[in-house]
Amino acid sequence: MKIINPNQMSFINGVIPGSLNIQGEIKGALSKMFRKCGLSRYQIAAQISEAVGYEVSKSMLDNYTGESHIDVRVPADILAAATLICQSDLAIVIVCEACGGRFISNADIEYLELIKVQKEISRLQAKEIELRQKLNSRE
Repeated sequence: MKIINPNQMSFINGVIPGSLNIQGEIKGALSKMFRKCGLSRYQIAAQISEAVGYEVSKSMLDNYTGESHIDVRVPADILAAATLICQSDLAIVIVCEACGGRFISNADIEYLELIKVQKEISRLQAKEIELRQKLNSRE
């Protein structure tokens, strides 16, 4: 691990050097995702292999989640596949938040779309009432 002297820090685009080293958090999140997934690590590895198009072993998953394997980085395609296979956004949320963004799940998007539809229905109903009132005032 590289120790950074605070007196020698330079800010690049407002980012503190070393502040985006989120591998430990990602490893922890992946480990939790794998535990809660309902599949064995062998099954997860097989499904990830199929998703990414190359062999991913249980041993590789163990290395991606092992705290003692600090130099083993989780590839983005493995992270994406694990997110889909485990149906958990724990790890991807860490990446999004580190970049200053937020992760919105499909369920959240559908909820937002429903709210949008409901607002449109309310707007159309108000328009209908307005038009009926105009028509009734002409009679």
